[in-house]
Amino acid sequence: MKIFPFRYHLETSPLYPLFLLDAFLSHRTRHRLFHLLNFILLIFFLIFLAAWFSPLWSALATVVAWFQPRLPEITGATLIFLALWLAVYLLEAFFRQRYFSVRTAAGPSFDAGRILFNTPESDLVIALLTAPAGVKWLIRLGLTLEQGAEFLAARRPKKISLPFEPKLLNSLPSFVGSLVDSQADFAKWLLEFDVKRAEAVGAAQWVETLTEAEREAERWWTKEHLAHHPGLAKDWAYGESYLLNQYSLDLLTAPETRGRPAGAIWYQAAVEQLETILGRSREANALVVGAASAPLEVVYELAALIRTGRIVPALEAKHPKLLRTAIFLSRFKERQGLESELVKIFNEVEKSGNTILILDDLPSFATHAAALGADLEQLLDPYLSSRRIQVIALAETDAYQRTLATNRAWQARFEVVSVEDSAGQTIEARLFETAEKIERRHRGQITFTYQAVVALADLGEQFAGGESAFDQALDFLTEIGPWAAAARSFKIGRAEALKFVSQKLKVPLGAISAAEQEKLLNLEKNLHDRVIGQDQATVAVASALRRSRAGVRNLKRPLGSFLFLGPTGVGKTEMAKALAAVFFDDEERLLRLDMSEYTGPDALKRLIGSFATGEPGVLAKLLREQPYGVLLLDEFEKTDPAVRNLFLQILDEGFFADMRGERVNARNILFIATSNAGAPLIWDLVGAGQHLLEVKKVIIDSLIKHNILPPELLNRFDQVVIFNPLGEAESRAVARLLLTKLADRLKERGLGFQITESVVEQVAKRGADKQFGARPMTRFIQDQLEEPVARALIQGTLKSGAEFSFDDKLQLAVKN
Repeated sequence: MKIFPFRYHLETSPLYPLFLLDAFLSHRTRHRLFHLLNFILLIFFLIFLAAWFSPLWSALATVVAWFQPRLPEITGATLIFLALWLAVYLLEAFFRQRYFSVRTAAGPSFDAGRILFNTPESDLVIALLTAPAGVKWLIRLGLTLEQGAEFLAARRPKKISLPFEPKLLNSLPSFVGSLVDSQADFAKWLLEFDVKRAEAVGAAQWVETLTEAEREAERWWTKEHLAHHPGLAKDWAYGESYLLNQYSLDLLTAPETRGRPAGAIWYQAAVEQLETILGRSREANALVVGAASAPLEVVYELAALIRTGRIVPALEAKHPKLLRTAIFLSRFKERQGLESELVKIFNEVEKSGNTILILDDLPSFATHAAALGADLEQLLDPYLSSRRIQVIALAETDAYQRTLATNRAWQARFEVVSVEDSAGQTIEARLFETAEKIERRHRGQITFTYQAVVALADLGEQFAGGESAFDQALDFLTEIGPWAAAARSFKIGRAEALKFVSQKLKVPLGAISAAEQEKLLNLEKNLHDRVIGQDQATVAVASALRRSRAGVRNLKRPLGSFLFLGPTGVGKTEMAKALAAVFFDDEERLLRLDMSEYTGPDALKRLIGSFATGEPGVLAKLLREQPYGVLLLDEFEKTDPAVRNLFLQILDEGFFADMRGERVNARNILFIATSNAGAPLIWDLVGAGQHLLEVKKVIIDSLIKHNILPPELLNRFDQVVIFNPLGEAESRAVARLLLTKLADRLKERGLGFQITESVVEQVAKRGADKQFGARPMTRFIQDQLEEPVARALIQGTLKSGAEFSFDDKLQLAVKN
């Protein structure tokens, strides 16, 4: 074998004997050989067993008589296979002992070192793509072996000799990353398949993590693995809790904890803080506060540590039991029954001596108990101060701030453990584990690519509603498996992930089709067909929607947010309708709230809901029923200041919490707030010959000066758009547009309405109004044109198939 620069680093590594062993007899070969020898030895064992019992069973004696003369040869063969079995077993034992004892030491990782050890060439890219780990890496990127072979066929004749750097041996991800950085043709080849550096390195990390998990699963002798088998008589010294069991879930046996892989702890800091609090001699009570399902995940992880024996000694024999407070509360309609049952439960917990009681939603529990007249704080206080009881209460962040943060009684008995919802890399890591389990469940018939899992994690963040981003992404990941199997899509890549979520949520995602491309590029024109004379508004909105669809907007904010300022009747509302029809292909996608109706002290409760009455909020209900579309906020300046503060959060973060503290997603909504505030100033500026785009700051400063809208709220909008008052030319264009709509409606009735310039001029002059803009034109057309047509249809002077027009005095003229 040719000596390469990295050979010295491999030979001085503590893993070098394992490289030699793996080159002689690979891990997979050892396992297959071991299972084969197990089967052969089992056959021989059955033969000897049959020979031993043959004197007791005549039928068996007949069979044994056949191989009785060959028993010496069978015995010899058995010993040979037993020796082979022992040799393979010892080789595997040596590999495991050596690997797990030195894998944390300085030196190369096994996967990266094995790639270099087995390569007969100096081209490390070829070494990667021909190694077993490299093949897995290609598959996780959605690339085929044929595509890799084509690249190698073009690269091999060049006989590239790459410079060696010791960091190549650190890990498989660093190996891949270094090659992408140093080899332009390799990076270019990956980009041809839309594989970027971060994805290449991430896929390598996933492959290495899966391989490490497989090896860890074989490490049966560790405490973590042995702890999966429950000990004997651990609970005999403790009491039972029969009543509590009716309302609770034992987390030691729950699927949520038993399904977790060994060592999978995502909330390490919070769990360690819980261990410290629960290990106290008294007042060992914790209040876990976090977003959505994060607090529940923390107690699941604590229970998994207890179940696997990886907990502090003081908690080894504990039973964490989750009291499902909603089920408990549903049993009672009066205070006495609730208090009596709750006291019995806490007495059971105190007497059992080994129960950690977990209250799944303390804010809701306390509020509903109070509604029945029960004082939960006073009732539980003696137990929370006891030495023989440990309580963990869970609370979602917003609900905690509203109900518990200022309550001194609860604060005195509970120590708060704050936990943030898992995000970014943590969500992806958990999804990778789940994806691998789904693959096994489908027996390898489907394969997830790295890009697909990352895309689902991003979509979970983008479309998370009442649940956490991880829960939403997990739902996508769980449901996409059966969808792909039904569609016979065996490789789930980014395109398949986007297609599935797009179909599920009825939201455009993924590649932009030719028809959609044309629509996006011609948005201004299509909007101009419906909205007359508002070029600035049309360009601003069209640009925002193109950015959104192209994926370059901030996904943690709404689809877009605009404040339309201008006199009434100039097209602000029509622009919102046009957007719903043109961009969302359905005017029904337009949601509308008249904000002048939300001016009183109860305005905020009417929008997000009232916890006291249980009434759902109008805004929360609207966005849950239709999470993708346009939301028009009419007369926005008239709403209550508390409502404006709500929109400060919505426009900045893209979500808010309803009355139950559940998250409402607004990140896929285009917000359009309209206001007539500043209309007199706009008229004055236009009358003075000012261009509104040039004096926009003057108009906005006027709104701030007169306390109409606060500056912090104005800054939250993507853009404040000033709508121009309509001039004579614009009025005629609007009149023609409204008359064309009337002609289209009449055409459906079989009537031909011929629009003349005279009629357009009459509608524009007599229908328009300086104060109310084009809005009176609609009423003018109804009174002066539609009414005569309706009367003629009833009288029979105008029949289906007829053509008609109006003269200069707007008299109906039917053509023969």
